[in-house]
Amino acid sequence: MPEDRPGAASTRRANVAWTRWPLALLGIALLVRLASAAATGFDGLYGQDPFAYFDHARAIYGALLGGTLPPPFFYPIGYPLLAAVAMLVTGAHPLAAQAVSVLAGAFAAPASYALVQQVKPGATLGAVTAGLLAAFAPQLVVSSLSVDSDAAAFFFALLSALAMGRYVTRLKLRWLSLAALALGMAVLTRWVYALAVLPWAAAAWLAWRARALPLRGRLAGAVIAVAIGGAVVGSQFAGELGHGFSHFGDVAIASWSPANAVHAEIANPDGVFHYPVPVAAYYALATVHPAFVFPLLAPLAGLGLVSLRRAFRPHAVLLLGWLLVMLGFFAGFPWENPRFPLSYFAPLVALVGLGVEAALERRAPRQAVAAWCALGLAGSLAWTARDVPRFADRKRADLEAAIWCEGQVPPPSRVLAFGLTETLRHYTPLEVVEIFDETPATLAALLGDGRPTYVLADADNVASQWVGRAPQINLSWLRNRTALAELGRAGHYTLWRVGARRAAQSARQGAP
Repeated sequence: MPEDRPGAASTRRANVAWTRWPLALLGIALLVRLASAAATGFDGLYGQDPFAYFDHARAIYGALLGGTLPPPFFYPIGYPLLAAVAMLVTGAHPLAAQAVSVLAGAFAAPASYALVQQVKPGATLGAVTAGLLAAFAPQLVVSSLSVDSDAAAFFFALLSALAMGRYVTRLKLRWLSLAALALGMAVLTRWVYALAVLPWAAAAWLAWRARALPLRGRLAGAVIAVAIGGAVVGSQFAGELGHGFSHFGDVAIASWSPANAVHAEIANPDGVFHYPVPVAAYYALATVHPAFVFPLLAPLAGLGLVSLRRAFRPHAVLLLGWLLVMLGFFAGFPWENPRFPLSYFAPLVALVGLGVEAALERRAPRQAVAAWCALGLAGSLAWTARDVPRFADRKRADLEAAIWCEGQVPPPSRVLAFGLTETLRHYTPLEVVEIFDETPATLAALLGDGRPTYVLADADNVASQWVGRAPQINLSWLRNRTALAELGRAGHYTLWRVGARRAAQSARQGAP
């Protein structure tokens, strides 16, 4: 039997590590998510957007079975499309949509490991730390359990970064094609990832320049990337050409302003918000928040940032540009939302891993660095054990309020609702009318038929957040023009019965 060539044993060990660690990280990440779902009983549906995604996934599922085009949708269709494909296996059940998020969030752990290894080959401890941070990070776990687009978009962006990192080292078009395909899917899932085109293009340009790639090769790469990415993103508009585009929602970017960065009181399409800190500070603080990077690990991210000076320049631009372009955008965003920092969490995870290796290169004792990482990761997992039940409890409170309302409202009554509308629609048989979509004139016409009508809303929230907007205007009109009789409260929500006599009178009078 021939002897192995020199270095073959070390190559085999490296290959085993590349297989062993990603599989272990995937298993750990899956276990965290499945255990969290089992412990809380959370089905992924809450608030408003998850119900919209789930309903559209069911519409796409029906269209797939019927061979027709799906109806238009308010948001980009990447996530509900994936959920609809999963429904071909499970049926039209929330489990299908939740499974997409769980798998996307779990695969982010081995992908984070690979990203660190790509920037710093042989960085096993740092890569494992990054993978475990992605497995344990509370917000990513919460998003992995939710019927929402965040975890899926996060994974596609991370996959695109991996492919782009490989492309800038080898300049093979197959890697650029994969990067464009994955980034297209990320954009198709959440619009904000379109901003990643900037650091991706800068990294490619640096690689072309370093390798003196001829103009013909540069044009070929640019054309292929634009064609593949454009085809993926443009596919969702194919059925609506000539009919107007519906996938942009209210495009919150229309309210984007650099002035938002220094303001803590923000008016946006969802009302008026009084935040504790200005918008820019909120998104900057997310980089050291336990929901993302546990504070013990934050110094490692700082070391990783410094270490980028010695990294392959296109890789450094890819990571640093990704972080900065997203932070810069959200600094002027008119919302503060704990989900949004996920758009720049992946480069933070990679910086933590690179920081571990930077600490080792500075001759810090390996055991001490490993112990520090273990403490930080344990803190992150403990914070997940704290955050996930709290998140699920909010859904449980909403569900309890909806079931209580069902018990108070006799058929064939209708309920005018705000805030709990989708929970009522999906978990009770009640006929529900969304107050946000009405006006005093339409309410007057609605009440004119004499049917028993009830109102369910969080009065304090309507009075503080929605001043001058449809919910506050309509609830005030109901109070002034009808005899609202309070029946009770469930959590933050109050249930009123609309007095029939004054309702009929106001219907004859019409809206003011």
